[in-house]
Amino acid sequence: MSEVISVIVLEDSKDDAFFNLKELQKGGYETDSICLDNDRDFRKALSDREWDIIISDYDMGAFNGKDALKILKERHDLDIPFILVSGAVGEDTAVEMMKSGCTDFIAKDSLSRLYPAVKREIKDAKIRKERIKAQADLDRNLTEMKELTFRQNTMLEENPTPLILMDLNLNIKFVNRAYVKLSGYSKDKLLTMTARDFKVLEKSGHGLKEALATKSGVTGDITVEFPTGIKLIEQDTIPIADSEGNISDILAAYKDMTEIRRVNEYLHKEVIKVSENLENLAEGNLDISLEIENPDEYTKEAYENFNRINESMKALKTAVNRMVEDAGMLAEGGKNGKFNVRADISVHKGSFRQVIEGFNETLEAFIVPLNEAKKIALEYADNNFSARFDKKIQISGEFVEFAEALNNTGICLGETIAGVKETVEKTNYNAKEVNKGTEDVGRAAEDVASTSQKTADVVEKLLVKMEDINNQIADLSASNEEIASTSQEVLKGALNVVDIGKKAQVAGDDAKHKMASVEEIAGKSVGEINSLKDQISEVGTVVKLIYEITGQINLLALNAAIEAARAGEHGRGFAVVAGEVKNLAGEARQATDSIEKVVAAVQANSESAAASITGANKEIINGAESVNNALEALNKIIISANQVQKDIGDITNAIENQADIANKVVSVTQEGTVMTHEVQNQTVELASLAEEASASVEEIASAVYEVTELTAGLRTDMDKFRL
Repeated sequence: MSEVISVIVLEDSKDDAFFNLKELQKGGYETDSICLDNDRDFRKALSDREWDIIISDYDMGAFNGKDALKILKERHDLDIPFILVSGAVGEDTAVEMMKSGCTDFIAKDSLSRLYPAVKREIKDAKIRKERIKAQADLDRNLTEMKELTFRQNTMLEENPTPLILMDLNLNIKFVNRAYVKLSGYSKDKLLTMTARDFKVLEKSGHGLKEALATKSGVTGDITVEFPTGIKLIEQDTIPIADSEGNISDILAAYKDMTEIRRVNEYLHKEVIKVSENLENLAEGNLDISLEIENPDEYTKEAYENFNRINESMKALKTAVNRMVEDAGMLAEGGKNGKFNVRADISVHKGSFRQVIEGFNETLEAFIVPLNEAKKIALEYADNNFSARFDKKIQISGEFVEFAEALNNTGICLGETIAGVKETVEKTNYNAKEVNKGTEDVGRAAEDVASTSQKTADVVEKLLVKMEDINNQIADLSASNEEIASTSQEVLKGALNVVDIGKKAQVAGDDAKHKMASVEEIAGKSVGEINSLKDQISEVGTVVKLIYEITGQINLLALNAAIEAARAGEHGRGFAVVAGEVKNLAGEARQATDSIEKVVAAVQANSESAAASITGANKEIINGAESVNNALEALNKIIISANQVQKDIGDITNAIENQADIANKVVSVTQEGTVMTHEVQNQTVELASLAEEASASVEEIASAVYEVTELTAGLRTDMDKFRL
C-alpha cells in the first residue's frame, strides 16, 4: 500500500505543479496536495492542518519562494521541509535560500531528483520530530526524576523517625532532622562523623555486623550517650544494594524508647507497691505504705496518677477504719445488752454505708420481737397467761418458732393453772370426800408433771437446734464477708483492665491510621520509581538511535563534500554546507555520548531507588498488618474484661445481700437462744414442782383438815390468774 503524504505546491503554473506531483507519484507516493500562488492562502493553509512537505517555485509574480520561506520560518512551531524547484535561479540565490532554511534545491530540468529529495527530507523531518519528542520526553523525565528525588529527600528529611545513611566504612552520608533533634549534634557535625564516634554504653540484639552478613534488615537495642542525654534506642539496620546486588550503603532507623522504658520501669515498681497495699487490705491489714518514688522528666504524668491512687487509698483506709470502728461499737453494744445503740450512717458512703445500714437494720429487726417477748414475759409475771405474741409484728425464720414456743409456754401454763383452779373448786366443794378428791389431785399432779417434762424436752431440743443453726449461719456470714471483700478487689482490677485497654485501643487506632497513610505514600513511590525506570530505558534506546543518525549524517556530509568537489566552482556552496553539517554531526555525536552516560547513571540510580523503596514498602505493609493484628487482639481483651467486670459486679452484689441476711439471722438466732434457755429453766422448775406435788399427795390425807382451811384462801388467790 502506497504511503500518503500531504503536500503544499507553491506554483503559479498548474502544469509545473502537475509535473511535480506526477514525479512523486511515480516514486510511489500518494499525494494529498494543494496548489497556491499567494501569501494569504499560504498562511491560511499552514494554520488549517499539518503538512509533510512544501514544494515551491521561486518566481510567482507578486509572490516568490523567498517570501514563502520567510513566512514558514516565522512559524517556529512548524518543522516542514521546504524544497525549491525552479528553472531560473542562479547559484547565489540558491545558496542564499539554503542558508535561510531551504532544505534542498532542484532544477526543473532535473525533476528525477525530486522523489529522492522528498523522501529524504520527510524521513529527516520525522527523525527531527522524534528527536524533539525524545528530548521533550527526556526533559520531562528529568523533571519528574528531580521532583521524585525532591519528594524522596523531603520524605526522608521530614520523616519523624530518626534516620542516618552510612557507607561501608560507617562514614555518615545523610542524617534527617529527626536524628539531629534526637542526638543534639548539628547536621554539619554529624556529616563529619562515623558510627564509631558515638558513645555506645550498652547494646543487645543485632546490628551492623549481622546486617552486612545476612544482607537483610536486622533489629537491636542500644544505649547511647548523646549531648541530649542518655537514650535507650531501638535500632533497625538495613543494608542497601546497588543494581548489581552489592551492598553499597547502610540505612539505620532509630526509635527513641527512653520515655517508654523509663515509664514502664516506673509503673512496674509503683504497681507492685499498690498491689502489696491491696493485698494487705484484702487480708484486713490497714498498715499500708503510701510513699511514691520521685519522678524524672519522663514519669511526671505517671507520678501524678499514682499520687491520685494514693489519695484514694488514704480515703479507702479511712473509710474501712471508720466502718470497723462502727461495727465494733455495734457488736460491743449487743454484747452488753445495749440493743438501742446505732451507728451514724451519714459518715459512710457507698457499699460501706450499706454494710453499716445493714447492721442497724439487723438490730432494728431483732429489737421489735425482743420487746414483744419481754412484754409477754411481764404479762406472765403479772399472772396473765392469756397474753400471746402479736400477729401484726412481721417475723420470719426461727423467730416464728421462737414466738410459737413462747405462746405454747403460756398455753401450757394457763392450762395447768386452770386445772389447779378447777381442782381447788372441787376440793372446796367436796371437802367431805377428801380421799376421793385426793386421788383426783394425784392424777392431776401427775398430768402436770408429765406435761412439764414434755415441754422441757421440746425446749431442750429446740435449744440444740437453734444453737446448731446459729453456728452454721455465723460461719456462712464470715465466708460471705470474705468473698464479698475479695470480689470487690477483683472488680476494681477488672475496671482497671478495661480502662487501660480502651486507652491502648485509641492509641492503636491512631497508629493504624498513620500506618495506612505511610503505606499509601510508599506504594505510590514504588509505582513512580518503576515508571521512571521504564521511561529511562526508552530514553537510552532513543539516544542510541540518535548516535546512529549522527553517524549517517556525518557520512552524508562527507559524500556531499565529495560531490561538491567534483562540481568544482558550482559546488563550493554545497561544500560549505557539507562542512557545517559534518561539524554539527560531530557535535551531535559528542552530545549523544554525554547524554548516554547521564542516562546510564540515572538508570542505575533509579533501579537502586526502586529496590530500596520496594523493600521499604514491604516492611511498611508488614508493620500495618502487625498493628491491625494487635488491635484485633486488644479489642478481644477489652470485650472479655467488660464481661468479667459485669459478672464480678453481679456476684459481689449477690454475696453482699446474702451476707446482710445471714448477719440478721445470726443476731436473731442468738437472742432466740438466750430466751429459749430461760424458757427451758422455767419449764424444768415447773416439772420439778409437779413431781414434788405428786410426791406430796400421800401427805394430803393427813393434811385434809389443813387443806380445807387453806382452800378458801387458795380460791381467792387463784382468782387473780387471767386465763
